[in-house]
Amino acid sequence: MVNLLVNAGEASSPNGTVNITPKSTVAGYRNILTLFISQSGKLDYDIAQRLNRGESFTTKEQGNGIGASAAYNIITGPYQGTIKYISKEDGALIKVSF
Repeated sequence: MVNLLVNAGEASSPNGTVNITPKSTVAGYRNILTLFISQSGKLDYDIAQRLNRGESFTTKEQGNGIGASAAYNIITGPYQGTIKYISKEDGALIKVSF
């Protein structure tokens, strides 16, 4: 989660915003927590699609390409959750459910 928030903050710098909106639902016997992370920083559609597949890559000069793919693998693996990156005109939305 820290990686997702740091990336959103960096993408929205220097004067942008990052908002987190939680939502709790029940599906059968399971409680589901969904976090909506909206950022004012731009996320290109093609990069969002690569993130949605859990690819390892970086867009940062000093990046190592591990953070976003590790977050994807942790959320979709042990937590049996989902993560979706959505490119929007005015920024981006990351939807994490587990």
